[in-house]
Amino acid sequence: MLESEKSTATLYEIQNLREGINMLQQESGRQAAREELDQHKRRLAEIREKIQAPNYKADQEFSSEIRHGRQFGAWFFQHDAFHSWYDRHSPGSTTLYVHGKPGAGKQLAHFWCCTPAGRAAECIGLITDT
Repeated sequence: MLESEKSTATLYEIQNLREGINMLQQESGRQAAREELDQHKRRLAEIREKIQAPNYKADQEFSSEIRHGRQFGAWFFQHDAFHSWYDRHSPGSTTLYVHGKPGAGKQLAHFWCCTPAGRAAECIGLITDT
């Protein structure tokens, strides 16, 4: 009978170990599934962030704050390309191509030098003949 009790105890311990291993495997599987779900959610959040429309208004306000205090369009009148184009005695193109960031003063510069009302810019010293 002693042998039979030892065998029963051993089988009972083996069964308990197997149940413990099964529970650990199940918990490990659940944890892996949770980690995979969390990783999937992070990837989705990254994708959503990348495909969102840019906030142009905030970018414009930021750029305007950087330029705050500067005279808008003054860079235009200080540029060599403008001086050679504006000089009536200079042989060159009658077309001046102007490109710059939004809000840099391109339209204001156009008003100052290309409209009758804007010609006053020359009178206040913003534009000088070279």
